[in-house]
Order: sequence, then structure tokens, then C-alpha cells
Amino acid sequence: MKQHYLPEVYLREFINDQGKLHTLDINLRRHRKEVFDQERYPAEVCRNKNFYNIKPTYAKSHKELANLKELFLEEQFGLYESKYPRLVNKIKTGQNYLLKEDARLLIYILFDLKLRNKYFRDTTVSGLREKVFDELADDYETLIEDANKAGIPGVNKEILLAALDVERKRHLADDEFPDKTHVASLSKRKTSKDSVYEFVIDHLMQFEWLILQSDQQFITSDNPGVSIDKKGVVQNTKFDNDFFFIMPLTPSICIGISPTAPDTKFSNTIGKKLLTYGKAPKEMVDLINEFHGYHLSQYIFANNKELIDRIAGIINSNPLP
Repeated sequence: MKQHYLPEVYLREFINDQGKLHTLDINLRRHRKEVFDQERYPAEVCRNKNFYNIKPTYAKSHKELANLKELFLEEQFGLYESKYPRLVNKIKTGQNYLLKEDARLLIYILFDLKLRNKYFRDTTVSGLREKVFDELADDYETLIEDANKAGIPGVNKEILLAALDVERKRHLADDEFPDKTHVASLSKRKTSKDSVYEFVIDHLMQFEWLILQSDQQFITSDNPGVSIDKKGVVQNTKFDNDFFFIMPLTPSICIGISPTAPDTKFSNTIGKKLLTYGKAPKEMVDLINEFHGYHLSQYIFANNKELIDRIAGIINSNPLP
């Protein structure tokens, strides 16, 4: 079963009049070829086979998955994917506020799109492989010391350390590690009230929400949304200290949130979250588009050929790595 790591409801906002996305496949550059416009339907991109399936083998290392259905995560994503178009439409029509519940749901969705993404699995989750084993190894080494002190016949420290080394090599060679760790993490967040989600939502509700507008000039990628830190570094996710979070919602609107602009009118006792609309200068639009070329897996998207051809020209003019 093909499952979308960036849902079609997001991608459909960037389709042209024929219902297709103008796409650039950056893998071509990795093979020393030029990128070029290819029209694709949203159903054809940002998907992998059984990407979120909870396989029976996953429960061996993640006991909490044992009682969950194979398509548990797909069902959970569907709960908010069905509501996303309604939220975006309120902004597209220029509504100057969202009900507090809708505003919190929007941030939940945008944050979840970052965590469920293939790029997050391939980079952040895969990078945890050593850390996860090191944490387990600390416990194993304590047991080894205890067993060594107990003087169990036929068992000594050298034998146990050799067994630990075998386990380390097995763990580091486990092809399923990124998949099952990602699926387990997402599932855990969906089965209980997650403090990380609550922190991010509460945090971002405190600041002004700027709705940047352009004339169909925003592109997006298969991993939309970036945070710019105070040094100007483009981060995949960053919501602490100084940051400027930007995420295109359509070719014409992009949400921007920063703690440098506190929302003095917001209060948890007020049922509305005000939105501030503003025309983005061309230089800002160009920067936002550039930022979306840093953290992605394969695709860049636009809703018109003129824009995607211009982006392709910029990419092709850059030196090959």
C-alpha cells in the first residue's frame, strides 16, 4: 500500500488548472543531470510503500506497538487531513482570525507534517541509531558488572562484553531501525497527550501569525516548512529561542511565526487567534523559495510552469557537488 509522507491535501493546494504539480526532481542533480519541469499528479509523489505500517516484527523492540492495528497511523493522520482544507480555506479567503481550536489544530497539523516526513526519518531518526544503543549499553554494562561480581560459573566479563559487541553490530546493521523507530515514535505520540506537541502549540500561539502573500509565487517541497535561526542558518525544525518559522500553505500564502513578534492581543481566555496579512516583497518571496531547497528528499513543487522553469534555471546554474 502506497502511503503519503506528505499528504495529498497539502499538495493539492499547489496544483495547476489541469490538477497537476509542476515538479523538479533534485535527484537528477545528484546524478549530474539538469532538473526540468515534469507534471505529476499529487497521488504520484511523496509516497512510499507501507511507510507507516506497524509490522509485527516492530513489537519485538517496541512493546507498545503490539496491540495497535497495522494501519493505526494512517487512520490517525486521516482524522486531521480531512479538516485541513477547511482551515486553509479560511486563510485563503482573507478571514482575519481563526477560532482558537482551529488555530491550535492548524499548528498541530503543520508540526505533524514535519515529524511524519520522510526527510525526518532519513536524517533525524536515522541519526539516533548510535544514541539508542549507547543508552541500552549503559544498562547492559551495569548487568555485566553485577554478573561478574556474582561469579556465575562459565560466565565472565570478557564473554559478556563480547556478547555486547555482537549485539552492537547487529543493532547498527538493522535495516529496519529508522522505520520501526519512526513508526514507534509517531504511534506513541498518537496514543497519549504528547508534551512536545502541547509545548509547540502553546509556544507558537503566543506570537503573531503573519500571513505573507504573493501573486502565485511561492514554491514548496516534499518537506515544507523551515525555521531560520538567529545566525541565519536554515533549520529543518527549531522552535526554541530565536527563530522565524515559515511554511507555504498555497502558492499565494505562507505563514510566518517568530518570537520577536509577540501577540499582545492573544490570551487563552479569548476564543480567537488574530491573523495579520501582508504582501511579501519579491526579495522575501525569493528567500523563502530558496530556503525550501535546503531540507528535502527529492521534489520541489510549483503551480505554474514559468515559476518552476525559473527555479530550475537557478538550480542548474549552481555548481555540481
